[in-house]
Amino acid sequence: MARRSRPSQRAGRGWLGAPGAAAGLAAVVDAAVERSPDIVTPYVRVAGNPDRATALLWSDIVADGAPVAEVWAHLRQGVAPDGASARHALLLLVIVDGWRRVKLCDSPGCAAPFVDATPGASRRRCAAHARR
Repeated sequence: MARRSRPSQRAGRGWLGAPGAAAGLAAVVDAAVERSPDIVTPYVRVAGNPDRATALLWSDIVADGAPVAEVWAHLRQGVAPDGASARHALLLLVIVDGWRRVKLCDSPGCAAPFVDATPGASRRRCAAHARR
């Protein structure tokens, strides 16, 4: 009788299900947001309604009209050099981890949007105020 091997618990989930995938995606998006905060601003404005935020993100991705193969080539390299790539990375992040990593800085008088790339999603301030 042949012995059957047991598939790993992560079989079939691919790299999106790998530990740290959400934090890695968040880091890619956060780097893009630091360069251009407007990338996430429309979605933060409707953050109280995650379905609406996701629908808005999806419609913006469709409207971008960016060549998907090119966008995904950037993401495979772990970079989002433009808004279209950043939005695709954000969509992946939302699929994997929801909207909980997209936040506003809680430093008095700031409220800048940022994407929390910490493993526990515990960051509370934008890059400009996190170092203080």
